[in-house]
Amino acid sequence: MIRSTRIWLPRTSSRGSRKIESVSQRRTYIKKSSAQPATTRASTEAALRKYYKERFGSFRDQDPLVISLYKKVLEQIENRVSSRAKISVRAQIVSPKLCDDVLAYIGPSLEKHKGCDILDLNPGVGLWSSKLHDFLQPRSHILLESAPDHFEDYLNPLVEQPNSTYKLVPGDITEFATFERIIDEGHFPHQKRVSQGQARDPGLNDSLLVTGTLFWDPKLPGKGFDSMSKQLLASFAKMAGNYDLFHALGQARMLFWTPTEDMRYLLPKSQITVGKGSFWHQISVDMAEIVAGGQEARAGGRGTSGREPRYMIESTYRAMQRAKANGIELPAHRREYLHDFADDIGKMSGGTGMMSSEDVSKYLLEQELAGKPTTGLIADQTIESWHLDHSMGIQPKIVRDGGRTRIRGEPKTSKKYNKPCVSVDVPDEEATSLTSVSQKRASALQSEMNRIRADKLVDVGEDIYHLECDILALEDGAEKNDKVKKVEEMQKEFDRRLNSDVQSHLRPTLISILDDRISIRSPVRRLSWDSRPFEPLIMQPHEVWPPNEASLADMTPLPPLRGDDHDHAEYVRDIIYGLFEKPGRPLPQALENMHHGASEIMENVPVLRDPKRGGRLIMDNLRIRMLTVEMVEGLTKAWREWPFRDPDATHSNYFRMKGGSRPLGDFDL
Repeated sequence: MIRSTRIWLPRTSSRGSRKIESVSQRRTYIKKSSAQPATTRASTEAALRKYYKERFGSFRDQDPLVISLYKKVLEQIENRVSSRAKISVRAQIVSPKLCDDVLAYIGPSLEKHKGCDILDLNPGVGLWSSKLHDFLQPRSHILLESAPDHFEDYLNPLVEQPNSTYKLVPGDITEFATFERIIDEGHFPHQKRVSQGQARDPGLNDSLLVTGTLFWDPKLPGKGFDSMSKQLLASFAKMAGNYDLFHALGQARMLFWTPTEDMRYLLPKSQITVGKGSFWHQISVDMAEIVAGGQEARAGGRGTSGREPRYMIESTYRAMQRAKANGIELPAHRREYLHDFADDIGKMSGGTGMMSSEDVSKYLLEQELAGKPTTGLIADQTIESWHLDHSMGIQPKIVRDGGRTRIRGEPKTSKKYNKPCVSVDVPDEEATSLTSVSQKRASALQSEMNRIRADKLVDVGEDIYHLECDILALEDGAEKNDKVKKVEEMQKEFDRRLNSDVQSHLRPTLISILDDRISIRSPVRRLSWDSRPFEPLIMQPHEVWPPNEASLADMTPLPPLRGDDHDHAEYVRDIIYGLFEKPGRPLPQALENMHHGASEIMENVPVLRDPKRGGRLIMDNLRIRMLTVEMVEGLTKAWREWPFRDPDATHSNYFRMKGGSRPLGDFDL
């Protein structure tokens, strides 16, 4: 039997002015067969060896710590069972300055943990561990290390120092039995398990702090997750409500280093990326991002899942204002240009941070050409188009809305003539050009026109939302009836324009833009990201080894969901699974998809029509991703009391079984 193996060779990826290589980003797969001649196998092994040296030896001449880590990796390569086997390296925090900046930034919130017990998962080289230890002076510090032999040279000096409160304990953190074992072995003599009598509401256990580094390069797959880091973060949050794992000693605050890309799964920064996993995570923990990688390059058209620039800037400005009110200032060396843009637009907007797409685009064009990168805010193709025009002595154009032209996809290219198939507003001499320059310019202009025209329609959608809120606050009478007629007419016009002026594949994007605007300005919390108390510190890839974009997640467990019986939380979880099959669906449609006639239960959930709590008058305008925790709990209660549900729907796993969800135990939603 011929077996094939796969070698992972990453392409170089660039973001703004910084160039990094990340195995977790785009990869080129080179497949080789074990049945190939020895010479071919030898060249394959040489390619793998060269890759490891280039990837993991990037900064080996600059830092003794990195040099020693690089040598460790070389030993792993030499000691592999198979010469072509892939290895996953545990990424390490190697920047003392980054650790110091973190402790200075969140130090006040850590004061209550001084003298506590620390459970440190996969401490690795122990740099972050020692910095946190020196700040908190814990009475005990358990170093739970999955590879003690590999890291003992770094950790033993901590354990062996005079009067040390460190203790090195071997244990695989991906095996949950490990946590039960270390508690049973008495490693936390000052702690007590939460008793059944306490479990109603024992509160947070500030005498226990859990930290660690959940970071593998290349990405280590999990069970039911594409990343072990995601799996562990989700599981640790879920177990807080069950008082399981280390939370058996009481719900504990958690500080975990993790890949920045994995944070986006659990902490969405746009309504379009909200899913059942992130929604449940929001129910389980209050999550903040203390450290983050910088802005990533933004794709154009359907390739982007980020917010519109104006909403990214508005949300950033609001977070900076909250931080300022609480005496928190982002250090100058931990800022990026986005923060400068937010400051400027805050002043230009009179302190609101709100500007039209047209004005924001004009401002960002000026900044880009002035040498301040707009990476992550503006699509790469648009940035490239601006610079191409500028280099040719042509003033880059910001499109002004000139009517109700149909919002369409980006120009496709004719294979025969190699030119855009649709016309756009460009000068004649450029439109006749058959070069790639004109294609990029046309695509960028079309994208910009789409954004500005979409903004006009989103304005109407926001007006409808505010009018709905006004109506819901009125008593029955003539004034209310008149406004109901008005909002019905506005809704018809909105639907007509959406269907006639916007191409079908772009309609979901426009609706998500509307949801983002409402979400940012909502009276209730919808996205945790929009309620963040401060902006994260921006790290540089070389502060982690191998070089990576890293985040520090701060997770504080929330009180467990409590209902009329012990199954309440599981019923809520099941309802979330059913509702969030397609988060962009309107609530009535989602309920009908779950069970015929189930939209009836909306009448028994008053919060759905309470404007002060995020409710709407027109239920078709309330999409699943816009639901609040309170709304989902109300829907769960109404579902359980609905007399017409399927006779088989009397248990808390109905929708997961109906949807064919493979049971994943602790890793299930």
